[in-house]
Amino acid sequence: QIIIEPDSKFSIRKAGDSEVLIGSFYGYVTGIKLLEDSKVNCNVIGRAYQGRGFSCGFAEIEELNGMCIFSKNDIDILIAKWQCATSVGDNGDASCIGKASFEDGNGEFAGINGYASISTPLIKQLIEKKSSLPSIWKVNISLPDKLK
Repeated sequence: QIIIEPDSKFSIRKAGDSEVLIGSFYGYVTGIKLLEDSKVNCNVIGRAYQGRGFSCGFAEIEELNGMCIFSKNDIDILIAKWQCATSVGDNGDASCIGKASFEDGNGEFAGINGYASISTPLIKQLIEKKSSLPSIWKVNISLPDKLK
């Protein structure tokens, strides 16, 4: 899990019938031994629009793209990129469901390769909430021999 801090920064700009979502969130990792207590900083861009949602109805859809930097310190850094779209999450609520890939690593994370399926809060949920929210990443990481 990435526990997203409540004071993340986002802006919404109207673009015709859509909205452009821009911002960043940060937090920390729990539950993944290799990344435990890493700080996370993610930049996000996407759009929100009225579209075909779940249950055969119309709903607001968010399509998001982002890059996250996981860091334990100034040397041990891991970069991931991700994308997601509004769907039904694990708990039945609307979430942004998608995939992430780990792109680059330094220090302890040098040579790491992997991917994750993600379920993350929608940007508008993050804007409205005043408490921490989790982003769930189900991670599959390959470690180089030197880290095993």
